[in-house]
Amino acid sequence: MNPGRIAGWGYEVVVPDLYSDGGARRCLVATMRSMSTGKGKALVDIETSGQWLLAQPETTEAVGIVGFCMGGGFALLTCDRDRYAVASVNYGTVPEDVGHACPVVGSYGAGDLQNRGAAQKLEAKLDAASVGYDIQEYPSAGHALFNDSMPGPAALAPLWHVAGFGGTREDREHAWRRIEDYFAAPLGASA
Repeated sequence: MNPGRIAGWGYEVVVPDLYSDGGARRCLVATMRSMSTGKGKALVDIETSGQWLLAQPETTEAVGIVGFCMGGGFALLTCDRDRYAVASVNYGTVPEDVGHACPVVGSYGAGDLQNRGAAQKLEAKLDAASVGYDIQEYPSAGHALFNDSMPGPAALAPLWHVAGFGGTREDREHAWRRIEDYFAAPLGASA
């Protein structure tokens, strides 16, 4: 996630902290539960952040939502076309119903063991709901394709690769350009 990059395009940005309430384990469990049930504090925090952003004098009426990993799934759950002009969904879980969605730009890695077939599944669901989209699956990428580096010591790098994580700099930059281009029309051209 790189909110500074998005702000550099001329947009106002807010990043809700979905993992800070009640200790690490409890918070993670609650956030994962919100993802699976479509209810809970994480979704309230996302909605509250969007409302706060809309109330700022610098913000236009058009708001986008961006999510990575679990945040990508949350972006799909919450990107109602009545509230958001556009969404960027990056290697997020695809919910059963996306008929409410605003236009979506999404990036997935073909080597992502957690989300095999998610790009195709999302495209089919968005087609069925007549929602505009630009979904791309990067053949040489895995999960977390936007990460410049993986967490932990360098000795773990081979493990991340075998586990289906990461991507190339070229894929990452291409995906960022797609987001910037896709956001330009509904949110106003970038800076």
